[in-house]
Amino acid sequence: MNYFVVARKEFNRKMKMFCSAVVMSVLLLNGVQPLPYKIKSRPHITTKVRFVYDEHISDRRLSFVPEKETIRCAKGSTFCEQVADYPASEVDVILKKDSHRYEELFGEELTPIVIANRFGEEEEEEQICASSTRLIFPRMGLNIDNTWRYIVNQKNYKQGIRIDECMHKGECNMMNHLPFGYKSKCKQKYVYRQLVAIDDNGKTTKELFQLPSCCQCVLVRNSF
Repeated sequence: MNYFVVARKEFNRKMKMFCSAVVMSVLLLNGVQPLPYKIKSRPHITTKVRFVYDEHISDRRLSFVPEKETIRCAKGSTFCEQVADYPASEVDVILKKDSHRYEELFGEELTPIVIANRFGEEEEEEQICASSTRLIFPRMGLNIDNTWRYIVNQKNYKQGIRIDECMHKGECNMMNHLPFGYKSKCKQKYVYRQLVAIDDNGKTTKELFQLPSCCQCVLVRNSF
């Protein structure tokens, strides 16, 4: 009895193998590649890599925040005209897209011309605090939030600003008779001017920058 059961099982196993071989042969003859097991579907994978950078920046500059070494060019002032690592190429690419938004800010301020009195000769004047007036083209400056920013100033995108700086910060001229306990000194004064700059993310922005406006004589109490 057991012999016939074993023989029947063996016969069924061989028949299954034979049927499987026949099916595979038919599939191959019809150009179909059979799969020995079911493969779970997987999401489509692409070999393209997308970098998270501003597509308008040519050399993938990651930061537009001036470094401490760069800020040293100010030498105690609130701006720099010569900036060692100024991102000129990046700014040029940015402005090709955004320059039309700030056309009214590009240009140069005129240096004032001293005009004599129409009704008589020019009076002789003496400055209490000597100062120097000049036209600057800052490429970096200190904004109203005390943050250093790169300022747009290159090629066809010029922002010329007239400033007036103290030539010295010592005592004022001709101030010999002062109230007891006081002394005079020349002090630099500043004004906020709006300029086109580059923010931390490499975008153009209009910000207020602190720039020298005049040299003023002030009285200060002596410290005893």
